[in-house]
Amino acid sequence: MNTAMSLPELARAAGVRLSDARRYLKLGLIQPPTRFRARGELALQAKHIDRLRFIREALDAGFSIENIATLFEAHATCEDIYALATRRVAELRDELGPQALSAAVLEQLANKCDRTGPKTDCALLAVLNISHKARGAPKDA
Repeated sequence: MNTAMSLPELARAAGVRLSDARRYLKLGLIQPPTRFRARGELALQAKHIDRLRFIREALDAGFSIENIATLFEAHATCEDIYALATRRVAELRDELGPQALSAAVLEQLANKCDRTGPKTDCALLAVLNISHKARGAPKDA
């Protein structure tokens, strides 16, 4: 998809609420576009859809917004991501109880992690990327 989209179009294409897309843009979780459409609207691209879908998958897996910001840090390693995931599992169990489903899901993801190498080789991130691509856009988008 090479067509520039407005933020409402982007949110719809990614299957997230517009208010969430605005929040993620404001927090810097999605990069602001460098271009604008004729009416002064943001000109967002397909890469922004992928980022929004990834954020949705990471939230569904139990990561917090703050955790997701850390996942996007350029210097993060696979070991950093594993440590973040295991800390988040403990937080979720403290908040929601020892049988929390979100903690179990995130723990399964963390167990896929080799804990070595750059984040580009991280199995945990690979699973989230595959999940968001497999889920894709909602049927009505």
